[in-house]
Amino acid sequence: MNKNKLSYQRIIFSISIAILFITITKNSLVLFLIMLFAISAFIIIEFFNLINKIKIKNKKLLLTSFTCYVLFFFYTIYDISIIQKEYKPDLILLLFITIWLNDSGGYLIGKLLGRKKIFNKISPNKTLEGYIGSLILMIIGLEVISHDQKNFISNFNIVVISIIWMFGNAGDLLFSYIKRLANVKDSGKVMWLHGGMIDRFDSSLLSIPVIFLYLFFNKLL
Repeated sequence: MNKNKLSYQRIIFSISIAILFITITKNSLVLFLIMLFAISAFIIIEFFNLINKIKIKNKKLLLTSFTCYVLFFFYTIYDISIIQKEYKPDLILLLFITIWLNDSGGYLIGKLLGRKKIFNKISPNKTLEGYIGSLILMIIGLEVISHDQKNFISNFNIVVISIIWMFGNAGDLLFSYIKRLANVKDSGKVMWLHGGMIDRFDSSLLSIPVIFLYLFFNKLL
């Protein structure tokens, strides 16, 4: 398949999935929870498949620990969505959109301008320019989303951008390393041109729980 055609298909598919995710999240708590459960289940199954391809000790302990962590991940998303006992998904949507901007910025800027590879052994396509681009796109994106706010560069927005940039990219690298150990390109095939569920949510898996802990310990939930 022509590479340009494949890239266009990936972009169209990504936009379609994002619209579906946002629509479900904004309109129904029940459907949102069902979607979260399905995402979490696929993540656990894909992780099991990856680990089973790697020679490693204490597999059962690792798989059990990861399952518990994914359940915690599920809970953090749910808890951030419930404000004063009411379902208010605006904050969790803002976090996911910011994460998508981080991922998209890294991919697009890295593909267009990327020269200096910095994690060649773990993820050969990651570049310094891509990481800088992801940070810039997040800042611009949040400014557009928050255009009606008097003080956009608030402490909260700075914390969110910092956490997503650091832990989101760390999550991406962590699962890239695991896939490399398992000798596979994608974690699965459930997302068609985008591989598996882990491939789509690796950045969220680390960054959202950290944001939850920040909100919890600062009594913002």
